[in-house]
Amino acid sequence: MTHYEALYEEMKVKEETKNINYAVQSEYLHSPEAKLLEYIYDEANWSDQVYGSIRNSPLVLSNSSGTTDDLTLTLIGSSESFFTWYNELHEMIPCQIYIESIVVTGTSISFRCHITPITKGI
Repeated sequence: MTHYEALYEEMKVKEETKNINYAVQSEYLHSPEAKLLEYIYDEANWSDQVYGSIRNSPLVLSNSSGTTDDLTLTLIGSSESFFTWYNELHEMIPCQIYIESIVVTGTSISFRCHITPITKGI
């Protein structure tokens, strides 16, 4: 075997190994296991993302309760800041937001809302 033939064979083996690695990665990314892990991660962190979105808004959180499946929040602020937060939250997290009540006291507006994540099918 000549030097060039040996180099060619070595490159061919490297290319085959690379193709196998890509195939394995591709199979994993579309596997039920990968989808399950993504689902668990998203479900576990959705409420943290909701609270984080409130911290990044001019709203004040006055009351909060919830479980792993839902949150009930009372937020105080302007209607403009509430609906800006509402729209941004919908872009960040697949969720349903139900406005349960709006109370106006002087110059303060209180929004009570119920939030549930929209779960992805596995």
